[in-house]
Amino acid sequence: MDPPASSPVSAACAHLDNSFGPHAGECRGGFDFTLFFEETILTILPAGLILLVSLPRVWFMWRKAKKLTSGSHLATVKVSTWVALAVLQLAALVLWSRLPSPVRTRTTLAAAALTFVSSLALSLLSYVEHTRNVRPSSIIGAFLFATLLFDIARARTLWLRDPYVVSLDEDGDSFDINKENSLAYLAVTAVVVKGFLLVVEALSKRRVLRPEFRGYGYGPEATSGLYNRSFFWWLNPLFWKGFQKGRVLDVDKRRDLPELDKHLQAGYNYRRLGNAWAATVSGKSVPRHDLAHSC
Repeated sequence: MDPPASSPVSAACAHLDNSFGPHAGECRGGFDFTLFFEETILTILPAGLILLVSLPRVWFMWRKAKKLTSGSHLATVKVSTWVALAVLQLAALVLWSRLPSPVRTRTTLAAAALTFVSSLALSLLSYVEHTRNVRPSSIIGAFLFATLLFDIARARTLWLRDPYVVSLDEDGDSFDINKENSLAYLAVTAVVVKGFLLVVEALSKRRVLRPEFRGYGYGPEATSGLYNRSFFWWLNPLFWKGFQKGRVLDVDKRRDLPELDKHLQAGYNYRRLGNAWAATVSGKSVPRHDLAHSC
């Protein structure tokens, strides 16, 4: 049986979705962005930015030493989840390519292809950051937090979009009207997977770090992720010790105080000042890189 013909409202919304907007007018309850705006600003822009940042970051981190002990399966979980997200995005790209052009916008295929490529790049970045960084990746954490909100908005658009926008393609042949519903299901599933990634990528790796990266100069703050440091969550164990009944913090022997980041320690900065002073007296200039990393 042929699919029902498109209604005037559906045709108008399809035309409006192919414009920048950003407001979609009376379509989808009068509270939504146009699909073209979501694809350009909420999809292509962050995906393009993360590609520009992730590739140099992978090259930079790849030269660092591995900082995790063997036997940790967290890296496998992260990379596998990123690959699963990429598979969902590849399926969405295939479905979009099979729909007639009136159902898509001018940037639909570009947005779907770019999100797929960015997920593959982020899977590599996730592995490198996990094995060679003492703290969870701030780049991945910020990207996931921002794009998760964007993806929720786009999934809502696809879910509320009329599946009968166009009933016939340009050649007069009917097409499967359920494909747009499948895109909505894929978008919602991708949101769930990305939400799981948001949690997994923020987990601390302190317990699986090599002993030399859990001791001097690598305290809770140095090994905490973006959200942990933003909300000072790493201070909660110290507060709990301080508020325990009858508990006195052992400040002199530093049994209760967490390890201080090496860049904040007096000895580290004293040596930096000594090197700078010695170079000034001898008339030699100290490269900024050497001054910042001298110990």
